[in-house]
Amino acid sequence: MIDPSRTRLADEAGEDTEIIHRNAEKRRLVLFFALAFVASWLLWMPLVASSRNWIAGPAPFLLFYLGAAGPALAAIVLSGLDHGKRGVWSLLSRLAVWRVHPKWYLIALLLPGAVRFIAFALLYLSGYVRSDVSFRKWPELVGIFLLMLILVPLEELGWRGYALPKLQKISGAIRASLILGIMWSFWHLPLVWVKGCIKSPLRPQRTFSSSPCRSFRSRSCSHGFTIARRVAFCMHLSSMPPST
Repeated sequence: MIDPSRTRLADEAGEDTEIIHRNAEKRRLVLFFALAFVASWLLWMPLVASSRNWIAGPAPFLLFYLGAAGPALAAIVLSGLDHGKRGVWSLLSRLAVWRVHPKWYLIALLLPGAVRFIAFALLYLSGYVRSDVSFRKWPELVGIFLLMLILVPLEELGWRGYALPKLQKISGAIRASLILGIMWSFWHLPLVWVKGCIKSPLRPQRTFSSSPCRSFRSRSCSHGFTIARRVAFCMHLSSMPPST
């Protein structure tokens, strides 16, 4: 005969273990965001200082690309601290997950462009884009695309490879996507003041394209659209079936 008191104690022990696990995940997420922000912002601050004429001479734009690796660096460090080499390899192996239904490839290829062009149309109709706006030439777009193949994994290894699964465990898919979208957007904040970055209001507003900074020129609109796009991406990833 089952002792009710033992069953109750077992349930309470299970609940305590779950609470401890959730709190540990929260602490790791706080550390991840802190490390990602600090690593990236430290590298981007010389670009800000140079653009605002706080220091003499230009800062190398290479710092922008190095700063993009902040989320990946934070994820690798924390994975190594928690699980050693096995944890790091497990994290890196997620970059090679490709066996999913073809519809997810179509969504991944078409959704970013659809969101961007809808946002562009809204900005144009709202008067935030000049009427003589033009598009970059195809060779430039191809070069940017190839550059993104290198830069994007440096971000997404941290955001979606490390942070998103942990957020989903403690807050569900929708809240996790909203939280990550907001954090991702504000992670880009220093780039608003960097000359040559498409987020910057200091940049001429005649050309529309995908650039390393992946947003629009209007500061009042850019964060709203980048958050919306990031949330859409994370919701898409949350609904993807596991690889087989």
